Amino acid sequence: MKKNNDCKIIYWLIIFSLFIIPVTNGFFVSIRNLVKGLIANYEYKLLLSQLNNENKDLQDKIRYYNSTQGLKTLIKDRLNKVEEGELLIKFNEKH
Repeated sequence: MKKNNDCKIIYWLIIFSLFIIPVTNGFFVSIRNLVKGLIANYEYKLLLSQLNNENKDLQDKIRYYNSTQGLKTLIKDRLNKVEEGELLIKFNEKH
């Protein structure tokens, strides 16, 4: 009789394990995706704050003025940036 009870316990343990494994697997996959999402969000916020700081620094280096004809013109004060179509040439005056 005891052997029969042991077989029933093992049988039900296997059945419940088969039902619990997909649930726990889904739980761990969801936790992993949640952690990846939090890390990606943190990196995005960090990049966004860096870009905002760089944008503020660049805005301090750009001035607009109105010409006598009323046209708005942009002056760039050494942005340390090479734009498309520009060439950067450096001369050494140590001769």
